[in-house]
Amino acid sequence: MPKWLSITVSALVFAAMVVVSLSLLMSHHLYVVRTGSMGNTYPPKTLVVVKVGEYHVGQVISFREHGDITTHRLLGFNADGTLITKGDANDTPDPWTLHRSDIIGGVTGSVRGLGYWFIYAKNPYGLGSMVCLVLAIWLSIKLYREMTPETDAESDPPDNSLEDLILSSS
Repeated sequence: MPKWLSITVSALVFAAMVVVSLSLLMSHHLYVVRTGSMGNTYPPKTLVVVKVGEYHVGQVISFREHGDITTHRLLGFNADGTLITKGDANDTPDPWTLHRSDIIGGVTGSVRGLGYWFIYAKNPYGLGSMVCLVLAIWLSIKLYREMTPETDAESDPPDNSLEDLILSSS
């Protein structure tokens, strides 16, 4: 396998392990920003890391709103305890009524563009195509190695058995 491909595959596997470890071990959840409501802060297809249960006014939070997960900035609280949120690219605060129980947590990190791959991998056809791609690359490398003659000086020396040595010395 070419060195660059080994390094790339290793880096991707390591990154996936780190993301999953963070999610499972440190009470973080991963969500994907799907619209442009957060502007340049978190453009569409950005993967956001949300620390469950921890947030403050001014922070970008993820919350449940009519069955969907939305990521907007927490601007403050109304007198009745409901939340005021707004997407950074929106002109006005959000029109819905949110309660503290709707908040999942505050955004603590993000990776632009990585959310696309999470959405793609959630689809069974997407995941299947990714597995097929990895298998196709692996098989291509294996076939290439079998079809390419070995010309290295480090190739195995000829097998000189004891019988061959005795016959050649006679």
